[in-house]
Amino acid sequence: GIGSGAYGASEGYISILGGQITATGGGNAAGIGGGKGAANTDITINNGEIKATGGGGAAGIGGGMISGATDSKNLKDIVISGGTVIATGGADAAGIGGGMHCNVGKITIKGGTVITATGGINAAGIGGGSDKAGGIITIDGGQITSTGGNGGAGIGGGKGAANTEIIINDGEIE
Repeated sequence: GIGSGAYGASEGYISILGGQITATGGGNAAGIGGGKGAANTDITINNGEIKATGGGGAAGIGGGMISGATDSKNLKDIVISGGTVIATGGADAAGIGGGMHCNVGKITIKGGTVITATGGINAAGIGGGSDKAGGIITIDGGQITSTGGNGGAGIGGGKGAANTEIIINDGEIE
């Protein structure tokens, strides 16, 4: 995938300005974002054709699997402003957002031709992984299809999660 390796640096920034990108996380790593035990990364996608698939317990775009529910690793911000994005989370992980046991900061979608997010079992399509809320999710535009795994919200939290703040200002959402 693209981002930090297992237990990698706790701070980072990923910016995708365009291109055709296919990224698959190995083991417990996100397709784009954190490796196993690594989550503190800002991710910005401005354009391009992006296909991201998380490994077991990791988001397609976002956080890797965090080892325990009490671990304090947090995902910072994910901003998608355009492009075609397809993101699929591994088991217990969101398509876009948190990996298993990963806290989510902010997810902002400002636009995009087609954004398809699919969460693994117990996880949201866009938002939180298993047992975690989706943080603050703001949708200002775009064509979005988001499907949660069994027990997870399409947009929001994973199974067993606390409340998620969701703000929808514009866009086409399925």
